[in-house]
Amino acid sequence: MKADDRRDLWGRLAVIEDWLGGLFGPGAASVSAEGWGGAHGNASPPDFEATERAALPARNPSMLAGASEGAETRAKKGVEATQALGAIALDAARCERCRLASSRKSVVFGTGVENPLVLVIGEGPGAEEDASGLPFVGPAGRLLDRMLAAVGLSREENVYIANIVKCRPPMNRDPAPDEQAACLPFLRAQTAALRPKVVLALGRVAAQALTGSKEGITRLRGRWFVVDGLPLIATFHPSAVLRDETLKRPAWEDLKALKAKLAEMYAEPRIFERSSAASCPENLSGRGFDLRSQVTALAGRDTLEVRDAASAGLDESDPVRSSVAGEAEDETPAGLVER
Repeated sequence: MKADDRRDLWGRLAVIEDWLGGLFGPGAASVSAEGWGGAHGNASPPDFEATERAALPARNPSMLAGASEGAETRAKKGVEATQALGAIALDAARCERCRLASSRKSVVFGTGVENPLVLVIGEGPGAEEDASGLPFVGPAGRLLDRMLAAVGLSREENVYIANIVKCRPPMNRDPAPDEQAACLPFLRAQTAALRPKVVLALGRVAAQALTGSKEGITRLRGRWFVVDGLPLIATFHPSAVLRDETLKRPAWEDLKALKAKLAEMYAEPRIFERSSAASCPENLSGRGFDLRSQVTALAGRDTLEVRDAASAGLDESDPVRSSVAGEAEDETPAGLVER
């Protein structure tokens, strides 16, 4: 309430108080040019302007606190996410829920940044991953890095990589259904802590485990699903692409669909924030990333040039088509066995 309004209200209440006190007879209450009449009305009113000024410093600290609350909340959530992932990793390291624990060298938990744009999920560790404790470090991992880089993504800046199972199946066989079921709670807890924007499933096993579908990867790839509230797209596993070059084109189309989804989701500038290791403790790698520049770069390129596909190891002699709309789902040779 403004000072003038306070003064006017004070005068009116003074008249009512005088009336109730018998100082005025019927019709005696009046307003003069100088102000309200009566014993109280003729008294000097309080200095409402001074009261208003005195109240301002008291309000300012709360206003400043409110302005900083967002940053403080984000920092707190980042610390909580780090602690949550650490607790999940510790539980996974102790896990003996399935037979894979007896033959593993390492529990391959995951790698990348917290609060990623994309959570990439593969099937399970191979021999090199089991030895190193990190996912996708072999030839398939190097191809994956090139594929992601072609659309502005990397595990160092805006991607986190995990697997359906965290222990290597012997002889690189498919993880059995009970092994997947034993390990999926860890992945779900990771996903909740990481809060990715989009999920990219690599290969048949990952796509089926996450979507619940029994269809093969040839039919699942390139389609959008919603899993636990997150948009998910599947593509061929990099190891399959290494074995069969005819998969390069559809895999590239899937990556372009992922790029288009990110550009669509983050066209609004207000969602972009520049993070740093100091202001963003949720960054597990200790490095910040510029979310705005990453997605702006994606959104600014309506089509990706063939040379980008070549750098990803996905180039073909024919020009890369700019859209996956209407693509046949049976381009991959029937009977392709993919991990």
